[in-house]
Amino acid sequence: MANIFPIVKDAAVQQVSAGETWNGLTSRIKCLGSFTLSAPSGVDVAPGTVVVVANDGSGGAATVTLSPNPFPGANMNAFAIPDNDYGSFMYVDATIGFLPLGTGDATVA
Repeated sequence: MANIFPIVKDAAVQQVSAGETWNGLTSRIKCLGSFTLSAPSGVDVAPGTVVVVANDGSGGAATVTLSPNPFPGANMNAFAIPDNDYGSFMYVDATIGFLPLGTGDATVA
């Protein structure tokens, strides 16, 4: 097994509406609805690429579905991101796809 180091792509934030897809060029997504996170064809996504999906609430609660499913079992690839929260994911390879790293509350008290 190889070691994987985190990679952050520094392009501008990509806004993704429901049903749209990640462009593979940035590590920052502002989601405006549920979508599927997968490596886009024609874009070299290096193992270790981190993607942070932020939901500011303007599109309501969202679900990020990982494709391919990194875990066995039904619905083990769908991650709900409530309003004002984020989820972070790391790309492993074409077989595993993305693994979840964590979620958090973006509200600062």
